[in-house]
Amino acid sequence: MNICPVCTNAAPFLDYRGRSAEICQDCSSLERTRSLFLCLLFTGHLKSYGTRDFRPIVHHFAPERSLYVRLSARHTNPNYFCYDFFPEIYAFAKEKISKHDLCDTQANQKLPLADVIIHNHVLEHLPVDWRRVLRELNSRLMPGGLQAITVPTRRGRFDEDLSDLPPEERKRRFAQEDHMRIFGDEDVIGMMAAEGMKPFRISHYLSPDLASVFGVKNSYDLDAAGRAGGSTVFYRENI
Repeated sequence: MNICPVCTNAAPFLDYRGRSAEICQDCSSLERTRSLFLCLLFTGHLKSYGTRDFRPIVHHFAPERSLYVRLSARHTNPNYFCYDFFPEIYAFAKEKISKHDLCDTQANQKLPLADVIIHNHVLEHLPVDWRRVLRELNSRLMPGGLQAITVPTRRGRFDEDLSDLPPEERKRRFAQEDHMRIFGDEDVIGMMAAEGMKPFRISHYLSPDLASVFGVKNSYDLDAAGRAGGSTVFYRENI
């Protein structure tokens, strides 16, 4: 039996894209979604969650339905904002989602200051310096605010190519036709640290058994071994 920490549904997670027990039957959360939600919870950035006072200013890029529902407080949080370069593909968000180009420095600088900025597996799509985007978003954090992210990661070292590669070559090198880069488990922690981002230590908050119940066991095992993967959350708090 699994319990989804995002929607609290108690049911076995289903296999998804070759990964066993990966997706919640109710809200469709994936391990990286659940890991990020737990990061927000355990770092104290979901204060008053579930009450009428839950109104943090949130910027959510490429929103997942599971997090959209919770962080928008089912549309009652007026300070929840979500964005994508292709907002029309998000039927569940309807008029709530706005078009935003993370490659546009001026657009990033115009974002209101926020308590929480989140994005899961977004940086790999951007045909610009991903470090610059992280810095621009970090500059939009309120005092005490947090940016939390995940990135696709595989064995080895970071690889990137911003040239006009054929789609099949991009898929071979970066796992997907529209990826500009992929992070490597040998250097991702150091590269993120250089930008002030640290891995969320999920093994400090959960037991191995509870990590399995919540469907974040892979994140737990990688963290306990001092490694990182595609469901590892990196975050920065604006102290």
